[in-house]
Amino acid sequence: MEDQAATNLIGALIFWLYIVLALVFTSLVLDSLIRLPTPAGRRSQVLVFSSLAFFSFVALSFNMLHVLVYSFKLWTQGHPLPERINVGLALATIWKWSITSTLFKDFGVAIVEDLKRFFWTQAALWVTMSVCLYMGAEGVHRRVPRLWAYFALSQILPISFAQNLFYVALLKLPPAELKTGVMLPRKITAGVVLGYGASLTLAAFPLIWDVLDRVYPITLRKIEAVPWRCVPPRKVEVDSRYLIPTILVARMLLLLPLFLPKLQREASAASYPRGGSDMQVMQKLVTVCAIAMTAGVGCLLRDLDSMWIEFLILEFRWWLLPALWSHPAVTSLGFDFLLSGVSAGAWVSKWVQCGGTPQSFESKREGIKSK
Repeated sequence: MEDQAATNLIGALIFWLYIVLALVFTSLVLDSLIRLPTPAGRRSQVLVFSSLAFFSFVALSFNMLHVLVYSFKLWTQGHPLPERINVGLALATIWKWSITSTLFKDFGVAIVEDLKRFFWTQAALWVTMSVCLYMGAEGVHRRVPRLWAYFALSQILPISFAQNLFYVALLKLPPAELKTGVMLPRKITAGVVLGYGASLTLAAFPLIWDVLDRVYPITLRKIEAVPWRCVPPRKVEVDSRYLIPTILVARMLLLLPLFLPKLQREASAASYPRGGSDMQVMQKLVTVCAIAMTAGVGCLLRDLDSMWIEFLILEFRWWLLPALWSHPAVTSLGFDFLLSGVSAGAWVSKWVQCGGTPQSFESKREGIKSK
């Protein structure tokens, strides 16, 4: 009992520390952004991405609050609240909930409860890896102040908030020095990406086994009959025993893009190996892995039916969208995935990459013609 109580106490302290650290790192990032001057030609873009960051923070705050309320309601089913409650008793009840509930485990189990939920979960997590790779490489290249704080935020909160704040920093910073680039150790970075994919696959392994058990029941029962079988019967307790360590490994891998990039002097397009820059190659690898996992999840959803693509296209609205609202944890990740995609689309648009307003486009064209 003492060990269990200590474990619960540590979990509660980590939970409250998460909230405090999220506010601290947000303050550090905002302080560094405020200190950077805003170029006159970038004010509209800064306003747009600042608004997206604010919207992201409001959305994730609402969704995370929904997760906490949902967990508290489940907890009160076994711990009835007193009829009369004051402020002191309310705070004591919240503390008791935080040290006796299994919030982190419930969150992890919920996002991989079934393949429909995992469809949104893996999409959000692959976007997180892509953004972390970009923040690491471009942050080193552009010398973003307090780059580590953006990665810290990406560990605590869904990625779109840190992503949009990072875009604001890039818009405020001066252009990168000429003839400089970023070098990534391709083999190590590829190992990080593939290890990340392996962690996501391991998290979904019980779901994969369930599908295989339906499609190939006789073969799998023979495998389960051998003494050294590694697949126990599907239970939440068994799943969560391996799920939390798997999630922790995946989160640690997301930190490595902060340390891998190295600034390279006297770099040029000709100095990059075939296939583009290190960053482009790694982003292609992330894209391939994300597409492969999405295809695999879609195939498993149809019990390995070859017509799964047609099914997903036709039934997406009635089949996968309801899963987005099935649990507040899934809603938080899925909505953040959609918002991150919108932000990335705006970032790569000509409006941002070419400098902003249509007038600036025309002035650039006139300058080229005059030359």
